[in-house]
Amino acid sequence: AGYFVTPSLQPVFRYEFFKPDSGQSTTASAVSLGLNHFFVPNEAKIQVSVSSSHHLSGNLGSPQIDVTKGRHTLVTLAFQMAV
Repeated sequence: AGYFVTPSLQPVFRYEFFKPDSGQSTTASAVSLGLNHFFVPNEAKIQVSVSSSHHLSGNLGSPQIDVTKGRHTLVTLAFQMAV
């Protein structure tokens, strides 16, 4: 479901929790907050978000638990367009 604070601004929130099936007792988590701005409704938007993760690493979208990783912050700016 999407909620708009103005006709073109939409707040974004995501919580992620990861516990592998490998028998490890360590878990990883991430929280993201952001804002979407729609230039053309349902066709073009720009998103800015800030994510804070704990014990999470990985590449190409594959999450992996890494106990050597502490808490990290990531700022993302993305543009999406329908074709």
